[in-house]
Amino acid sequence: GLDHAGLIHGGDFNAREAVVQTMTQVGKIVKETGAATMLLAHSPKTSVSKDAADQNDVTGSAAWVDLSRGAFVLKAMSLAEAKELGIQPDARNNYVSLTAVKANYGPTGLKIWMMRHTDPDYSVSVLNEVKLSKPQTINASSNLNALVKVFIAQHPGQYTKTSLRDTQGSKSGPFKVGKNQVAAAVEDLLASGDL
Repeated sequence: GLDHAGLIHGGDFNAREAVVQTMTQVGKIVKETGAATMLLAHSPKTSVSKDAADQNDVTGSAAWVDLSRGAFVLKAMSLAEAKELGIQPDARNNYVSLTAVKANYGPTGLKIWMMRHTDPDYSVSVLNEVKLSKPQTINASSNLNALVKVFIAQHPGQYTKTSLRDTQGSKSGPFKVGKNQVAAAVEDLLASGDL
């Protein structure tokens, strides 16, 4: 691991010729050691406000990416990603993603989510992979239908359509919805043969 690029790169980060010289030396290290070599650098500040990582998040000249076998961007979770994944906004700083913005030997766009865990003995954060996915959307009407069906089964013969709507349909009732929604759920259940 070559950390940080600023310590080994002697030229302008935006000058292709200078980057080619540094990447040539990185290639020599790979060839002589036979080891995978990773060069670390900070992304430009303009990438902080972006929602998705791409090759433009690699600092300086495009040669950094062009002369690499793979390029990865480690990025904090954005507000948009937190909302999409069902993460509370104040908890999003616990998560980072590692995105493959270039991969000669695999798919680009692959995003791995990791959660920060701070080790109190060493005052450093360790990243552990976590599986995050979009929360399942709940079909509110079928959920209400299921609640109404269970309620009626628990109270057989005690309610007509009108009395169920008028006595149980309110925000404080067992279904937490209005009268019209309860009435619609009953009609759906009757039409489908579930009642």
